[in-house]
Amino acid sequence: MKFKLICVGKIQSYSPYLKIIEEYKKRLPNKIEIIEIKTEKVSKNKKIESEAKKIVNHLKDTQVVILLDSIGKKISDKQLSNFVLEKINDGHSEICFVIGGAYGLHYKMLNKYDKFSFGELIWSHQLIRVMLIEQIYRSICKINGHPYEK
Repeated sequence: MKFKLICVGKIQSYSPYLKIIEEYKKRLPNKIEIIEIKTEKVSKNKKIESEAKKIVNHLKDTQVVILLDSIGKKISDKQLSNFVLEKINDGHSEICFVIGGAYGLHYKMLNKYDKFSFGELIWSHQLIRVMLIEQIYRSICKINGHPYEK
């Protein structure tokens, strides 16, 4: 199973988040691709629309697409592991997670794709990226019987 993360915004090279992300990418060689979507300095509505167009350009019809959004289904680590295992068993080869920008995701995307939430709290987009990669790693460990997930 491969994972693609489409993230609006860039993590700076000096960010401590980048070191954590790189560590998890090492633990999951060739399994995680991160695509960063550049934001533009335009009005809120134009920004959301522009970001949506750029995101859609990276999506394939064959992928399982999950949006991370506060209105999404709140999931536990166990539920995420079960979701990943279900997609593996269904023959899917890639899950694509999308993390929107500061103003969220376009309503057309929200209406089209499934959504997960990491709870009621508001997290920075950079931190959500770290949390998501850690949870992907935890899920793979659980599926493979590795003790990390405990």
